[in-house]
Amino acid sequence: MADEPLREADGPDERGWERVKHDFLYSGKSVARIAADHGLAKTTLRDRIKTFGWVRVIPTQPARPGPKWKRPAPDLSGPNGEDLRRRRIVARLFKVLDDKMALLEARMANAVDDAALAKGGGSEKRDGARRDDDADRLRRDLADRLARLDRRGDV
Repeated sequence: MADEPLREADGPDERGWERVKHDFLYSGKSVARIAADHGLAKTTLRDRIKTFGWVRVIPTQPARPGPKWKRPAPDLSGPNGEDLRRRRIVARLFKVLDDKMALLEARMANAVDDAALAKGGGSEKRDGARRDDDADRLRRDLADRLARLDRRGDV
């Protein structure tokens, strides 16, 4: 019965108020914590403190620090997150392929021009057609490889 919390409806007796006063003076707990422990409203306890002029002997103890807050990582595990991740990968892949294709076409053009000059000219139309065929074949091959990767789910 001595450890039972006080209830405002019951009207705490003097013994109950002595426990509350002791907690306020010597425990270092906050008013809100003491009120919760004894089943009182904070305002009731504050009124009692003011009315009777209670002064703490032990100051309020600071709360213990909890774990540091960390920003949660973005959730990419759901279907929307997975789709976004795949789209980003595919976009980067296509950009790299475009850059490589431009470089390859420039090299092929230089090689064909060099070969035509070495032969003495005359075969420029045939070399240009071969260069276009090679570039188209390479594009088709890359598109087929990307389609296979997409079917397997690697992209």
